Amino acid sequence: PSKMLPGRMMATMALLVTVQGFVVTPNAVTFLRSTSLIAGSTTRAMSLSGGSPTMATKGGKREAVKGFFKDLLFPIPKATAPDAALEFASTCFFPTEFHKVPLIQVKDVNYDTKVFTFGLPEGVSLDLPVCACLLVQGFDDSGEAAIRPYTPTSSNDQKGSFDLMVKIYEKGVVSQWLNHLKVGTMVGFKHIAFNIKSPYPFAGKTKINMICGGTGITPMYQALHKIVNTPGDTLEVTLLCGNRSPADILLRKELATAVEKSGGRVKVVHVVGDKPDMPPIPGWTGELGWVDEEKVKKHCFAPASDVLTLVCGVPGLYDVMCGPRTEPEVKAGSVLYKLGYTKEMVSKM
Repeated sequence: PSKMLPGRMMATMALLVTVQGFVVTPNAVTFLRSTSLIAGSTTRAMSLSGGSPTMATKGGKREAVKGFFKDLLFPIPKATAPDAALEFASTCFFPTEFHKVPLIQVKDVNYDTKVFTFGLPEGVSLDLPVCACLLVQGFDDSGEAAIRPYTPTSSNDQKGSFDLMVKIYEKGVVSQWLNHLKVGTMVGFKHIAFNIKSPYPFAGKTKINMICGGTGITPMYQALHKIVNTPGDTLEVTLLCGNRSPADILLRKELATAVEKSGGRVKVVHVVGDKPDMPPIPGWTGELGWVDEEKVKKHCFAPASDVLTLVCGVPGLYDVMCGPRTEPEVKAGSVLYKLGYTKEMVSKM
């Protein structure tokens, strides 16, 4: 009843303040229990001891209480499906114009990388083709829109949400914008035909090179996950992945799992260094320096009609390896050009 609302809100707010101070009053708990605002499990987490007027909450109990009130007072919006009459470039949930879904969780990966989880309608898959990416609509400090491509690290088997792994660059407009979002913020995504690159199962190809740096690993992992989890797949893969330090290597355990699951079809080569002549790093036995012509020639499959080379990373990596992402031709003078790879053998992710 509306007459109950002021008292209920006052009791809720009073209890929230004491919870944040790690003290719960028995009267407030009794009131909320009687009004069915607290589920049984949450009530148990806040159970009082010996009739004492206060109780210190610790560990999981404290988090349960804080989580309960966060959900109660600041509910996350529900994702809705886009209008079916809109244009869709593929089977992907998102149309070719921006559709907003809520940010529902943020997790730290390392010192400068996070996983952002976005909601979808319950039971719905992102259903994004492999290899393809989404476009995210962020904003700069002046409020102007800034669009960036990101490839989810979650598979299409995940229902009701999808994950983006994002490196937070100091001057990255969209990554910084994402980094400052609050859970519950609605974020626009779209999916266009241009961002469907050479799609799995890579018709006519038997060997795949993957050359990447930093979060450029995400489309490679998307493809690897599909390759090693598809019964009967026979593709062979070499992944050449560059990072500044061992601590910067992303999805390292997941890549190791893919290698183990592939039965010898997948080879992963990590290259670590912040300069081409990187000195030895204690405890590191892998390649040192940058991903360069020598390492491509040493580890990757040689140019051939049945070979496809996927490239993804910062603009500098594209420039050195094959030319700008927006240009289909392999740039003259680039590493892949000099080694004999043609446009038909290269896909800029």
